[in-house]
Amino acid sequence: HGAPVIDRDAVYVATTDLGSMFISADSGATWTKALAAGEALWDVTYGVGKFVAVGNYGLTAVSTDGQLWTVNQPPTGGNSLYRVLYTGSVYLGVGDFGGTAVIASSSNGSSWITKFPASTTGFPFFGIAQGGGKFVAVGRNNNEAVASDGANWTAGTLLPSNTTAYFSDVGYFNGKFVAVGGAGVVANSTDGTSAAWTTGTSGE
Repeated sequence: HGAPVIDRDAVYVATTDLGSMFISADSGATWTKALAAGEALWDVTYGVGKFVAVGNYGLTAVSTDGQLWTVNQPPTGGNSLYRVLYTGSVYLGVGDFGGTAVIASSSNGSSWITKFPASTTGFPFFGIAQGGGKFVAVGRNNNEAVASDGANWTAGTLLPSNTTAYFSDVGYFNGKFVAVGGAGVVANSTDGTSAAWTTGTSGE
C-alpha cells in the first residue's frame, strides 16, 4: 500500500508498513523516528490541528506536532485501515475487517465509527477520495462505494465488465475521479458512480 508522506507547515510525516513513524523538519533532508507502533501504519493525514495515522487491526495514532503520538489499538483488534483523509469535518478511513470492506469515520482520530457498505463483493477498500461534492472508495475485485455526505454509502462495481479489476487508490483531479490499479488499469469518472467510469491503461 505504499509509505505515504504528508507535509504540514514544513513538517513532513511518513508512515511505514513496519509500524514506524518518521518526521522531518528540513524539507525531507533528514528524518527522525518519532514512533514505533509494532503494527503497520499505512497512511497519515492532517486536519483540525492534528496528524492522524491509520494501520492494521484497529491501530490509529494521533499527534499535534508529528513528534509525540498517542497510539490507540483495541486489545481484541479491529478494522485494518489503508487510507485516510480529512473531509473538513471528520476523518474517513477505508480498509477491511476480516476481508470485508470497511469505511470508518472519526471526529477526533481516536474513536472510530464503522460503516460496512452493503457490497456485493465484500472485498477490501484500498483508496478513498473527495471531490465534486462526492466521496469515492475503491478496492479489490472492482469494489467501490460512493457517498455525497461521507456517511451514507452506496456500494457498487466500478467496472461492470471486469469483475476482477484490482484498484489500489483513487484521487480527484481537474473535475474527475481517477482510479489506478493492477496491470496498468486506469479508470476515470466525473461522479464516481458505476455507470460513469471509462477505462484506459497507464502503459506500465
